Amino acid sequence: MANYGMKISKDGGDVNTADDKDLVMTSKFNQFKISAQGTFTVTVPANTAYGATNIVHGLGYAPGFMIYLEEVADSGERFPIYNSRSLRALSDTTKVQVQVVYSLFGTFGTNKTHDGYYFIYADEL
Repeated sequence: MANYGMKISKDGGDVNTADDKDLVMTSKFNQFKISAQGTFTVTVPANTAYGATNIVHGLGYAPGFMIYLEEVADSGERFPIYNSRSLRALSDTTKVQVQVVYSLFGTFGTNKTHDGYYFIYADEL
């Protein structure tokens, strides 16, 4: 590999002569390169138990991603999604789909809106 890119050496090390193991970071290896980021909203309609939204990326492969979503509608507190029975995120060649499932009782007469933030990584899974 050519000797170009970004390197950060450990404290007291010389970035120009350090081995890879003596670097804090080097762009020689895969990093979490961000292809897209932004906000989204998932609405669970009144008297239903399911809502979903698609974040279209058009990369042609299923990328890695990180989704932060309000677990409680309109709370303003966003948490990373780790797939569970009630919060899911799935990636394919065209989109990342975020799903919210109210598994017990549904929304009882009012829409529930969950705001979120996403990062879609440039590297293929």
